[in-house]
Amino acid sequence: MPVKIPATALFYFNGTFLERSNGAHSRAAASLTFLQRHYQHVIFYSYRNHATCPWRDELVDQFKHTYPDIPLVLDESTRLTRLLTRLKNLLVTLFPTRTSTILRFNVAAAASKYRWLVRTQPDLVVFVNYVDGLTQLNGLEARSAVVDTHDVKFASYNKCWNKRASTLPSLRRFRSEVALLDTVKAVIAISPVEAGFYRMVLTQPEVFYIPQFDSVAPAQEGGADAGRSFDYDLVFVGSENALNARGIMDFCRREEAWLSRYRTAVCGKVCDQPEVAQYAARHSHIRLLGFVPDIAPIYRASKAALSPVNGTGLKIKIVDALKHGKPVFASREALDGLPAGYEQSIFPIEQDAIEQLILDREARLAAETAASTYFRYLQQAGDRQRFAAFLAESACT
Repeated sequence: MPVKIPATALFYFNGTFLERSNGAHSRAAASLTFLQRHYQHVIFYSYRNHATCPWRDELVDQFKHTYPDIPLVLDESTRLTRLLTRLKNLLVTLFPTRTSTILRFNVAAAASKYRWLVRTQPDLVVFVNYVDGLTQLNGLEARSAVVDTHDVKFASYNKCWNKRASTLPSLRRFRSEVALLDTVKAVIAISPVEAGFYRMVLTQPEVFYIPQFDSVAPAQEGGADAGRSFDYDLVFVGSENALNARGIMDFCRREEAWLSRYRTAVCGKVCDQPEVAQYAARHSHIRLLGFVPDIAPIYRASKAALSPVNGTGLKIKIVDALKHGKPVFASREALDGLPAGYEQSIFPIEQDAIEQLILDREARLAAETAASTYFRYLQQAGDRQRFAAFLAESACT
C-alpha cells in the first residue's frame, strides 16, 4: 500500500457517473478509486442538476454508501454559472495567451460550495474529468489542475460531424483546447497516439499515458467453460453518442448480406436512437437489449464483441469486452488507440475473420485466452506508476 500524499484531491465530474451509461462514467469511477488510493483526503465535486446525468436523491445516497470516506459536494448549475462558462470559452478562443488569467475568473454569487472549498483547502489539487471542466469551474488556479482528456476534443468533433481539420470551427476548437491544456500541471491521455500528440503540441504540462487507472482481475477468464452455449454471436455496447449509432448502423448496412446469418445483441443507450430502433425492427437478427446495468451475463452469452466506431481515444467498450474474456472486432480508428500486442485478441472488422471466430470453436477459444492475457497487459501498460510518483513529488515542492 503506497504512502498517501498529505494533500487534498478535488475530483470534478459534471453530473453523476454512478449509472455507468458510457465509457466516461467508468473512467471517472476508476479515477476516483486511484485518487482514494494515493491521497489522504479526496473530495468529489459536481453540479447537481446536470442536463442528462443529474444527481437524484437515490444516487446521492448510493454515492455515500459506495464512497463513505469521500465527501460529496454539489452545487447548482445556474444561468449565471453557464454564462460564465460560455464567456470563458469565448475569451480563451480570442485571447489564448491569457488563458490562465481567464480561468481564475469567478463570481461570488455562483457555485458557493466550490468557492468555500477553494478558500478552506489551501493544498487543493484539482482533478478535472475532460478539458471542458476547466471553464465550468467557478475560478481555477490552472497550475494546480490535472486533466484527464479522454480524447482529443477537436478531432472528436471532426469525426462526429464529418468536418475537415482545416475548417475554421475545427481550428478554433484546436486553438482553445491547446490553450486550456497548456496551462495545467499535468495532462492524462488514454491512448499512446494521443499521448504523443499532446507531447508534440503542449509546452507546459507533463503528459502521462494511462489507459487504465485500476488494476483488476478479469471478470471472466477467456477460454473458461468451453462447452457453454451462446445466445448471441456478436455484441455491441454503446452510449447515445452519435458516433456509436453511426458506427453500428454503417457496419450493419454495409455487411447485411452475410451478417443477417448471425445473432447480434446491441446494448446501451444507443438502442434509444431512432435510426437504430427502426433498423432493428426490420431485421430479426438484431436484438436491442437497451441499457443493461450488469453487462457480464450478456458478454458470457456472446461469442465476440464489436467496436465499429470512428473517433479518437481508447474505446472503453473494447476494454470491457477484454475484461470479460471476449475477443473484439474493431475499426481501424479503434485499433489505433491500443498499445501493441493486441493482434491475437482484437481484429480488423472483416467478414472472413468474424465468421472464422464465430464458426471455429478452437479459433474462438484461442482468441478468448488471448483477450484475457491482453487485458492483464493493459492493466500494467502506460505511465500510472510514474504519474503517482509525479503527484507525490509535486506535493513536496
